[in-house]
Amino acid sequence: MVEIKLCNNVNQFIKVAFLTQGNDPNWVPPILMDIKKKLDRKKSSFLKHNEAEFFIAYKDGKPAGRIAAIKNNIHNQRYNKTDGFFGFFESINDQEVANALFDKAAEWLKSKGLNTMYGPTNYSTNDEVGLLVEGFDTPPFIMMPHNPEYYKELIENYGFKKAKDLYAWAYDPTLPINERLLELTDKILKRGKFKVRYVNLNDMKNEVDKIIDIYHDSWSENYMFIPLTEEEKKETVEFLASIVYPELVIIIENDKGEPVAFSASVHNLNEVLIKYRTSNLTLLNIQQLLALAYRLYIKPKNKFSSARLLLAGVKKSYRKLGLDLILYVKSHQNGARLGYKYGETSWTLEDNIPINEGIKKMGGRVYKIYRIYFKEI
Repeated sequence: MVEIKLCNNVNQFIKVAFLTQGNDPNWVPPILMDIKKKLDRKKSSFLKHNEAEFFIAYKDGKPAGRIAAIKNNIHNQRYNKTDGFFGFFESINDQEVANALFDKAAEWLKSKGLNTMYGPTNYSTNDEVGLLVEGFDTPPFIMMPHNPEYYKELIENYGFKKAKDLYAWAYDPTLPINERLLELTDKILKRGKFKVRYVNLNDMKNEVDKIIDIYHDSWSENYMFIPLTEEEKKETVEFLASIVYPELVIIIENDKGEPVAFSASVHNLNEVLIKYRTSNLTLLNIQQLLALAYRLYIKPKNKFSSARLLLAGVKKSYRKLGLDLILYVKSHQNGARLGYKYGETSWTLEDNIPINEGIKKMGGRVYKIYRIYFKEI
């Protein structure tokens, strides 16, 4: 027998993932401080403007899955839609359990006047998004999802259809860059009188404001894009200030000194996090904090062997000038200089041909595919 219960206990909700994924060697437990804040109604920046309800499935009295039903008010206001979302989905390999979770999420969303369910999104496209459908043989990079392969069958058997695929690209910063691309980069910089600089870690608030201004302009027409709220901007400042080298955040300025393009890469913290997997959340929190503190602030060099390029953008009025190439080349060069052995660029939309072709030219290859689903409810 499957029973769905409302869950107001953050720790109980988190621990379901250890039940469903704890034996997968490629699964990485989330940073507990972050996930607890994200799920806490009083602390979550997303839930200050939107709504969500959390449910746990029990089979024969034991936890067997979880789901969040999400009402994204900012999305629906921006696009004049009545879309609902599901996220934080976990389930044992049992269609009855999965169906009961989706039924409960759909029921809650319909009670809010919504008629379509998209997901998984944890909570929006500014967060972890998509179901892993290809590339199960390696761990995810920081802030990217991972799930058992059977989730695809559970979701599609319920009647969900593909809405959009997202690509994660593997790249090798140790390989040399094509000389022709280096020459082209120099020509673009000289012709447009552009200047490349790195983020000023001592002025992160103002720097992040400039970066987010570019991000909002360049991504505004992207699939399901929603702008960051002021609370999310503050979190971005705190996050970037804690885990980046200046060379990982590249800013391109025009001849007037105005920022017009940027890229942001971060250490792949999952290299550390994957080593600590206990479901004792108190112990796990201590292990994570100590391990990350050592890597980030004490270990003298070669802190991480990999990085993720997680954001890049070029203002609309500066597109087709080759600035994206400059961002890729400089990120590659800086990654090699910092000692990274491998990296990921993620994510890109499957139908964003110009961006995908640019990554291919830099030697990137698609090695993981994530899928967003939808279903009328």
